[in-house]
Amino acid sequence: MTFFPRSFLCVWVVVGLTGGACVVEPVAPDTPEICSEGFSKGSNGLCLENWDEDLAVLHEDFEASSSEALTEFCAQYDAVYGNLTVRIEAATNLDELSCLQKVGGHLRLDDMESLTELSLPLLDQVNGDLNVQANGALEQLDLPKLREVGGSVAIQYLRELDSLELPRLRSVGGFLTIYNTTLTEIVLPELETIGDPEAGLGHVFYVRVNTDLLRLEVPRLREVVGVMKISSNHQLVEISMPSLTKLGAGFYLSWTTELDSASFPVEEIDGFFYLQHTRMRSFSMPCLRRVGGQFAVNWNENLEEAFFPELQLVEGTFDVQNNPELPENWVDGWLAQLEDDPMGNPRVSNNGLERPVVVDAPSCP
Repeated sequence: MTFFPRSFLCVWVVVGLTGGACVVEPVAPDTPEICSEGFSKGSNGLCLENWDEDLAVLHEDFEASSSEALTEFCAQYDAVYGNLTVRIEAATNLDELSCLQKVGGHLRLDDMESLTELSLPLLDQVNGDLNVQANGALEQLDLPKLREVGGSVAIQYLRELDSLELPRLRSVGGFLTIYNTTLTEIVLPELETIGDPEAGLGHVFYVRVNTDLLRLEVPRLREVVGVMKISSNHQLVEISMPSLTKLGAGFYLSWTTELDSASFPVEEIDGFFYLQHTRMRSFSMPCLRRVGGQFAVNWNENLEEAFFPELQLVEGTFDVQNNPELPENWVDGWLAQLEDDPMGNPRVSNNGLERPVVVDAPSCP
């Protein structure tokens, strides 16, 4: 029987981006003919980084349905070159797997209704996807040494999750989804990149429907290859991404109730820019020069000020409507500073009354 690991495929409603969902689909692994220097083929055909010779590695897939199976695994191994799946119905923790250091394929830890604590203290690398979802009682997720995930990360459908610890995570090769949790804060202090530029623009940073989320802080994030979508986090009051300069397929910020202001140092967006259905008073992208797709600022009922002092090019349509507190003469000023006309006729209507432009508007550092 040929094993094909299941991975996550994100399906997005592109027109309007009113929603999105990640569903599990069977995906055959990439099997290059020759691996690059420093890499070798694992049992699943993936090119894997050559690991420390001192590691005791299981060169096949491993699936555990009991705590005894995990104990037996750790008595012999530290790592798996294939895929590792754990589904133990009665487990309240996975302490028996505390030996695990590396996974060459996908790591799946889901559908364990009794699990309250998930800690893998030595895990530092997952070459495939990391999936933690639908663990209905999970309160704590602690991966203190994890530094790299070569595939995607899905942390979702965790309605009791209070604590997420990923203090050393530096890069995610696919999408990063944190969806439908009860986290009050998401802090990823070392994360620098999301997505692989060579793999296309489908890699999304997706933070949505986290009902108790107050703070989102990713201080070192420089680039999201695909879309960054932050939506329907109604308690969110703070977003901090002071290093983010590059977005691929798009930017989407919507359906925030408590967020009063936000600013991003993004310089270029290859795709669209959407700021819609917020109650923010102030927004700025002081360094933004180019938007490769549609530029849309719509239905922001409290937006009094928005600043794009460096914006020079909008390659898609220009759509700024139904922002009753945003002065329309400010919007006309954005259009006037463009070096080329946007696609089609600009749609500008139902915005606020004329007001002088702020003299001390934020500028690009």
